Amino acid sequence: MNAWAPAGFVVAGSALAAGPLMVRAGVAGWAGWLTAAAGLTALAGTWLAQQAAATMPGQVLLVVAWMVLLPAALWAYPQPRWRHPLDAVLGIVLVAPGVVACFYIAQYSVLGLMGTTAALGLVVQTWWRLERSEG
Repeated sequence: MNAWAPAGFVVAGSALAAGPLMVRAGVAGWAGWLTAAAGLTALAGTWLAQQAAATMPGQVLLVVAWMVLLPAALWAYPQPRWRHPLDAVLGIVLVAPGVVACFYIAQYSVLGLMGTTAALGLVVQTWWRLERSEG
């Protein structure tokens, strides 16, 4: 077993547990389900990445979990917003790098660039929401 696998299982399990709690508390429906989906996908990806014959599918699942589903959950928290066209653009900016990264699993420089792009998109989205929030 890889030295990072236990940490992967803990983080993925935490996301899987947190999602339904967010939904049940009524805090964030879409974000909760997307977080749970990210956790479940990451659990499967971590397990598959440990198997010699299924390393590549496991890596793809991990990228889908952490670079597609979790950014989508962050965009949708607490509620998806459609007030302005930039809200939709920011959703695409958060998710598109993860989709691109799925095709370049073995190229770590591309993964790093896509992760940086998504992180900067998250900063812009947070700033945009703070500027446009009411109350």
